[in-house]
Amino acid sequence: MKKTQVIILIEALIQTNKSIVCLLNSSLYSGIDPLARVALEHSINLLYILDDDSNNRSKEFMKNFIDETLKKSEQWHSYCCKVNDEIGKEVSKSKLNYFQEIKKVLILNYMKIMFQIGQRYIKDLSNVVKKVRIVLFMQ
Repeated sequence: MKKTQVIILIEALIQTNKSIVCLLNSSLYSGIDPLARVALEHSINLLYILDDDSNNRSKEFMKNFIDETLKKSEQWHSYCCKVNDEIGKEVSKSKLNYFQEIKKVLILNYMKIMFQIGQRYIKDLSNVVKKVRIVLFMQ
């Protein structure tokens, strides 16, 4: 997961910086400021993820991204419903459903991994119990 996130962030940085250069070449300076902030944010996120030997930051980064995107998508959908924006309701609902599915898949994968760890733990514990019984029996 960490490697994939690093690749995605680097690609996003490349695309953002290319956009900044295009705006500079076209003398469209007002669009540069927001893109520069995005590039800085991506750079900080990249450094944050890379400065961890484990995958913990990468996992937390992904979890936070999904949770925040869900929260903002719910707010967007709620607003579209409130102002009766049919196109906005459809698009925001689609985005909301998409990220809810992603979250379900991640939760199911997490549960599957925890189940596998639990099975290994039980198997290891079972082997220890057998060894203890053999040792006790031999005495």
